[in-house]
Amino acid sequence: MTTFREAIREMSLRHSGRAPPPRDAAIAVAAAQIQGVDGGLTKKKDYDAIAERLGPRLAARQKLTLNELRDAAWCLWETTTRLAAADETLASFLDQIRRADRKSPSRTLALSFLFSFRPDRPGLAAVARVLSALAETAGKPFDALHREFAIFDPSIGPQKVARRAHDRRIAPSALLQQAGLTASVIRAGFAEICAREALRLLAGDRRLDALDRLAFVKEIAVDEVGQLYFPAQGPDVANALLLPFEQMQPPEDICDRYLDVLIGLFGDPRTQEGRWVNMPEAAEIARRWLTRQALRQFLDVVGEVADAHMWRYRRAFWEAVYKRKLIQTAWVVFDPAGVRAAQRRFGSKVSFGRFHKGGGVQSGQSVLLLRVGRGVVAEWSHNGSCRIWNEWDRTGAPALYKQFYDAYELKDGKGYAPELTKSHNHAETYSWQGVVAEKIYRMTGARIQPPEYHLSAR
Repeated sequence: MTTFREAIREMSLRHSGRAPPPRDAAIAVAAAQIQGVDGGLTKKKDYDAIAERLGPRLAARQKLTLNELRDAAWCLWETTTRLAAADETLASFLDQIRRADRKSPSRTLALSFLFSFRPDRPGLAAVARVLSALAETAGKPFDALHREFAIFDPSIGPQKVARRAHDRRIAPSALLQQAGLTASVIRAGFAEICAREALRLLAGDRRLDALDRLAFVKEIAVDEVGQLYFPAQGPDVANALLLPFEQMQPPEDICDRYLDVLIGLFGDPRTQEGRWVNMPEAAEIARRWLTRQALRQFLDVVGEVADAHMWRYRRAFWEAVYKRKLIQTAWVVFDPAGVRAAQRRFGSKVSFGRFHKGGGVQSGQSVLLLRVGRGVVAEWSHNGSCRIWNEWDRTGAPALYKQFYDAYELKDGKGYAPELTKSHNHAETYSWQGVVAEKIYRMTGARIQPPEYHLSAR
């Protein structure tokens, strides 16, 4: 969960171009920014010191001035001494706010509530009840927002905003800003919860067009430099993008665009599993898409330079294996020419392995590594052979997801030689395809039938 201090530091970096203020000044900066925009005081203050001074007075039921009430509103949750954490202190403060029934302290309390909103905050419900009663006193935009969205009801306010945003295909932050809230408030507590609720609605909505979904999620959650507005919402973002595709897969170019965003945010789930640990269902879908993308990387990139007559037979065979869902995961190893071609076709964030410089491969040569059943396949491009090891987890078998490889480890293994090495000669007779299909059958129990990969059957 983004804290008040973290949010202000983040906004300072994004929008001002200046270094963020010291952490102990963050509350003062936020209060000055928000109240200044709202027509209140703009002088920066030491709210930690203010909280220490006002806390005992409130506990003793001493009356505060209107200025002190405004100051105290910023000391409820974010200061070292949290005034909302002590029941008697909070009750005294809220009683004085209610009795004052004045616009300025009511508005300040509303801003503090929305900025620091989090359902588990101590005293949040009590503050919300008072603000519900004072919404008309606080005036625009709080009165209208409460009438329409019940923003001072923590149990339903965020859901109402999220539902309206979802229906209008607009980010909750934009909806709140249109209603009159300041730029600082729409990147903080209440708006964060609204964004979370909107993303969860999207995760369960399978009707939305794929490209519209991608654009909407980015509008809700991703800033102009490709980072999350609210880092804690990573699982909600991934789920909103991927869960609707659990039973189907969009066209390949759309998958590529989704993967470019997802890998930019969370890394590749095949190589950075820890960053996907809180979104296992989304990770599984992403891995499935990446398996298909890896197969396309190999077939498309190598297809640019390989003999067309030979290559169409390989494409037909391995696509048939993929369609039978026998490829658990895939990884491609490129030489420098392949790296450039892959990044040109699939984007700069695409993941793959590379051969070490001088790794013993010819220009443009690549290897497709596949995990099939208990085994691992190394399919070499150009005039290379198809090599299969029976046990992918046995020491010496080629490992997927490494950053760099030497040619020998993908040919002979590291002390564990492949059980099958088959050249791709005479592809038009389907000789090698039959041998490899038989090996896959012994590894998986699933037999790829000739019509599935015969060019004449396509």
